[in-house]
Amino acid sequence: MPQGAIDRDDVYEFLGAWARHPTQLISAPGKTNGLYWPAASEQDASPIGPDALAMGPDTPAADAFYGYHYRILPPAKASDAKYGLIAWPARYGDTGVHTFMLGSDRVFYERDLGSSTASRARTIRSFSPAGWQRVADR
Repeated sequence: MPQGAIDRDDVYEFLGAWARHPTQLISAPGKTNGLYWPAASEQDASPIGPDALAMGPDTPAADAFYGYHYRILPPAKASDAKYGLIAWPARYGDTGVHTFMLGSDRVFYERDLGSSTASRARTIRSFSPAGWQRVADR
């Protein structure tokens, strides 16, 4: 995740919402199959709020949540991970240069995917941090 933009404890709380291991950030209309859905009452509230609407890969760069796009990743085959999250700069070089991955083990990884970050990030289909640099606690 963009360093300094989001508190790690907030991210871990966000991950706690993944108990159901959804495969998408935004639920399909009328469903609760993602991490966010519109709710009429507090009792029916989704695990994360409407900020999720600005997290998706198709969000315009100017509206991207903290300048990054996010996507849920399933674990790679033969992996102990339960899920993963990838975050990449909405505008490489402007909103960031590093792409981040975070898995169910709560370890952050980073990698500079270069000027073709957007297209490269979209091709990543599972959480597999091999070849990525572990982010040291700061």
